[in-house]
Amino acid sequence: MKNDNVDVVVLGGGIAGLYYAHCLSSHHEKLDILILSKDELAVCNTRYAQGGVAVTFDPVFSEIESHVQDTLNAGRGLCDERVVRFVVEEGKEQIQNLMNLGTSFDRNIDGELDMVKEGGHSSNRIVHAKDRTGLEIQNSLMRALKTTNNVRFRSSCLALDLLMDEDACLGVQVLNKDGDNTIISASTTVIATGGIGQLYEVTTNPSVATGDGIAMASRAGAKIQDMAFVQFHPTALYEVGRTPSFLISEAVRGHGAQLRNEDGEAFMFQYDPRGSLATRDIVSKAIFLEMQRSAFPYVWLDVRHFDLVEFAELFPTISEKCQSLGLNLSKEMIPVVPAAHYLCGGIVTDNKGRTSIPNLLCLGEAGRTGMHGANRLASNSLLEALVFAARAARLPYERKPISSVQQESDHRNEGVISATFDIAEIKSIMSNNAGIERTLDGLQFAQMKLSKLKQPQMPSDRNEVEFINMIEVARLVVEDALHNLD
Repeated sequence: MKNDNVDVVVLGGGIAGLYYAHCLSSHHEKLDILILSKDELAVCNTRYAQGGVAVTFDPVFSEIESHVQDTLNAGRGLCDERVVRFVVEEGKEQIQNLMNLGTSFDRNIDGELDMVKEGGHSSNRIVHAKDRTGLEIQNSLMRALKTTNNVRFRSSCLALDLLMDEDACLGVQVLNKDGDNTIISASTTVIATGGIGQLYEVTTNPSVATGDGIAMASRAGAKIQDMAFVQFHPTALYEVGRTPSFLISEAVRGHGAQLRNEDGEAFMFQYDPRGSLATRDIVSKAIFLEMQRSAFPYVWLDVRHFDLVEFAELFPTISEKCQSLGLNLSKEMIPVVPAAHYLCGGIVTDNKGRTSIPNLLCLGEAGRTGMHGANRLASNSLLEALVFAARAARLPYERKPISSVQQESDHRNEGVISATFDIAEIKSIMSNNAGIERTLDGLQFAQMKLSKLKQPQMPSDRNEVEFINMIEVARLVVEDALHNLD
């Protein structure tokens, strides 16, 4: 067992963890900050974020109010309005900071930021870098952090459990890529581990999104809330056997693409007056019902009326992907299906990212801030991550004496019998019973099946640890879904 002492350990290399480390390093140049990534540093949900960041630059009250109301409407009455307002109001400053770091957002011919529209938004307020916005932000933050002297990176480190002393967090135990364990003692531990998309058979999330941070926090006794609110993105490219699914950005519909069923009918106006630009929950449910009705495995996204040269300029990643599959977008439509995409709930935090456990922060998708309610408004996730990361970094920092923790965490092994396990079984249970359409019988069946899954007694590799974490998080989702069932 190895030991390491740092001031701050950040679990996760997406936008939330990276921006927090950048802001914290700017405020406290002498802190020893360690960023751990489960896989290679580039593998995270941020990298795959295509659409952009929703931000209100116009100081006019009506524009801020419009963004706030769109967010509240999308969240189905369950957002914390106070949180929504300060995130919307503070977003402009964080986007400007990103641009100061070299993040290049698209501009129009007049040199102004090219603001586009996405589903659920009443005006054009999405800044973007073609359809590679997340990648552009991640790269600019990595460049900035590599110039600092007090931020270190360590890849291929899988967090096993939080280290606890009574009710406070003292750091984290990790499994290194060489198979050895390391105890990392820290004054502050930050969970920025992303979402839970890998609980489902069809997801846009990369392989690392198995809910590890939420599972660890749950085992440590942190307050968890709103786990039922798993958002499905309406338009993932239909490809049998591919995981993660390739995302077709909501911005494509923002530019006028239409969803059509197998009969060629633009069906969305039957479900919502906004048509294909309704919020994600409404569009995903409509697609699901159309697929059920027709027994057809997907619906179509129609871009045949687009200028394909312009389309390739606006959406190069999507255009290249379609070309690689031999799709002629001037004559053929894109087959799409809903896919598990974003968790609106998670570890409860205050308005500065603090959890119910002392010394433990949570930022990004793993956290439940009250911003999203039951359904996230498109492109609000990167905005929330930036604002909360900046706020958390401004917390007064006080170095605490760190004593190396010798004992291993044992939360995962109490009363567990070694047995054969299969992650695909969890995915099947969740997809069939806790997906877009949920029933009392289905959720109760899922709860029963999950309770009977045996776990490895002494997890020794990534697959075994993920299996344990996925069961923990799946149970949280199902239990909350039962509580919230209409």
